Amino acid sequence: MALSSYISNDIEKLAEKLAYSIDKNPVSFKQKEYIIVQTEGMSKWLSVKLAEKNGIFANFEFLSPNQILFELFRIAGIRNSEMYKTDNLKWIIFNILDKKEFKSKFKSTYDYYKEDNIKRLQLATKLADLFDQYSIYRPDYILQWNQNKEANVKSAYKFHEEWQRYVWTEVKNIIQKQDNVENREYLLDNLKNNKELIGRIKSVFKRISIFGFSVFTPFHLEVFLEYLPGLTDVNFYLFNPAPEDYWLQDIPEKTKVLIERRYGEMSKELLLTSGNKLLMNLAKTAKEMYLILLNNESFVNNLDNETLLSKPGNRTLLNIIQSDIYNNVKPKTGKSINASLINDGSLSVVSNYTPMREVEVLYNYLLKQIETNGYKPNDFIVMTSNIDTYTPYIKAVFDNSPVKLPYTIADRSYVGTDNLVGILKQILLLQKDEFTSENVMQILEFDEVKNKFDIKNLFLVREIIKKANIRHGIEGNINDETVFVSWRYGLNRIVMGYAIKTDELYYPEDSEIPVLPLKSIEGDYATEGLKLINFVNTLIEFIQKRNTERTLDQWRIFVLEYIDKLMQISEEKSDQLNYIINKISFPDQLYENIDKKISYEVFSKSLIDSLYSNTRSSKFISGQITFCSMIPMRSIPYKVVAILGLNN
Repeated sequence: MALSSYISNDIEKLAEKLAYSIDKNPVSFKQKEYIIVQTEGMSKWLSVKLAEKNGIFANFEFLSPNQILFELFRIAGIRNSEMYKTDNLKWIIFNILDKKEFKSKFKSTYDYYKEDNIKRLQLATKLADLFDQYSIYRPDYILQWNQNKEANVKSAYKFHEEWQRYVWTEVKNIIQKQDNVENREYLLDNLKNNKELIGRIKSVFKRISIFGFSVFTPFHLEVFLEYLPGLTDVNFYLFNPAPEDYWLQDIPEKTKVLIERRYGEMSKELLLTSGNKLLMNLAKTAKEMYLILLNNESFVNNLDNETLLSKPGNRTLLNIIQSDIYNNVKPKTGKSINASLINDGSLSVVSNYTPMREVEVLYNYLLKQIETNGYKPNDFIVMTSNIDTYTPYIKAVFDNSPVKLPYTIADRSYVGTDNLVGILKQILLLQKDEFTSENVMQILEFDEVKNKFDIKNLFLVREIIKKANIRHGIEGNINDETVFVSWRYGLNRIVMGYAIKTDELYYPEDSEIPVLPLKSIEGDYATEGLKLINFVNTLIEFIQKRNTERTLDQWRIFVLEYIDKLMQISEEKSDQLNYIINKISFPDQLYENIDKKISYEVFSKSLIDSLYSNTRSSKFISGQITFCSMIPMRSIPYKVVAILGLNN
């Protein structure tokens, strides 16, 4: 059982080293090769590289840092309570914030939301997420609160600490189960003292390889540095853009100026140093990680990075920038840059007036690279600040281009309108005063909705709506005559036109408003018109019934009922339906403790936010041009890297 550590500025060399270690010291066929990575994109890339290097790569499992902890919890028989998940915890906090004791004790906090339940939900959601962050980055707060002690915070934050401690204490009283921090403490204690658990871990893990990280939480580092190396081999393969320079203590230029002003002395006298701006702007958590690692005697004693270094050259503009980062050099003191280097094409910045034009220019650039340099589609990675914003532009340009370039869009969220979540969002957000002909037709145009009501010809449906003079409003008002352009009146005209062949006004018994039957409602017009009536009545029923307050469980039943009434979901989209069901369902303990009825506005706001909090990670490393957001592929080397939407 040992700890090994490798650091490089070249992810390819780290992959080669990992492949060599696996090849020379394979695990037993009874065990798996466990590799810890940060993103799904990295796992896909690394699996391809390891297979290329070793000819075969099998019997492995890629895990995230949290997943390896959950695996340790499972082996130790520790079960994290679902009640501490943020989607569940926010509802407990939502109720706590409505307690009289809280309102009177923390009036200034209560004044923020008062009787505004949407604000109360937003605060509860933020606080649930904050408690989750505390459990990872400030577990000392949670441990102190669990002992009814104040957390150690600055005096300026005492009030916030007090009301947050109150809420956390109430949460613990309601859930009555160990929280995540307590479970971790229990795990660490057992990793040292429980011989049976130690034996089980040794039998499961022969080796754990931690690959490509530049950021780690202190707790994860504690587990991987202090506890697991005594039980199994732990190998670190870490990325560092400047592995030969101890840049961690360098101070950004702005900070230097502030310190000089504060103390009235020059930076030389204060022994302050600053380095390359790009390196200095690396995330604070990355610096903290390396400080912890390089202050760990075992990690440093087992560090081998001399053979893994890849010193950048100075032939291109990009090389020079990489070299300045590698050597932690300020641009002014580095190699001078002439006009030929600026225009060498290794680094290009293009300004465009619209996102659409941005993608068009990108397409032209990629096509030129393929034609002139012989690149293949899988040599390109295109990252964007917001993949959902750019998806329609990417599809519009690449699907209609003269030369088809194969591409894939990875890790999109469920925000798009071409999936069940997008359809459900439009239905949930449709308001009574926004019940226009166009808004209703937008919902009907989705295949899932159209197929549910067996509507074949949307053109005819639009013609019927136009002839019936349906504009907006469910009922309308007789005083301003909007009733005559409402859906109710228009649908009555369609029915009467089908049932009564007359040009005269018809006076219904249950209404004082005469109806002029719509002409030409026969044949396909009649068929599609009656189906339209069925659809619109179902949609109106949904809007009217949701005005009643319900409990969480009742809202779950209600929404699922109308998903079934309004959508016909194909087998290929069953995973999206399951995603919605999971997001709308809660543990039984939550239903038991949260029995107060809530409004539709609060429930729908929570549901939509929750649905959009996840991404659909897939289609990485597919042999095509990959479009993705910044995080999943940021450490993976490609021959050409493009970035869209880098506006600030």
